[in-house]
Amino acid sequence: TVPFPINPILLLAARAFGLQPSSTLGMSLGYGIYIRRDYENSRRVVVHEMMHTAQHERLGGLDRFIKAYFRECYHYGYLNAPQEREAMLAEQHVW
Repeated sequence: TVPFPINPILLLAARAFGLQPSSTLGMSLGYGIYIRRDYENSRRVVVHEMMHTAQHERLGGLDRFIKAYFRECYHYGYLNAPQEREAMLAEQHVW
């Protein structure tokens, strides 16, 4: 399974948005990308998570990315959050 944050606030936020370790295919935490073993050869999942890594770089760090990401998920919903939509769009260009 993909590890969940041990920070109590981040863990609470992840659960509030309905993120479940069993349904999460991958997760980018800075330069560490975690991918479920049964999806380890999925280019789409890798590209999706690499886009999140690029977003954290663009925003100036992992802390800023996580705050912005959770804020977007709260305001727009997980599937409509701008950073999530950008990652989903990136993965669509993979064959």
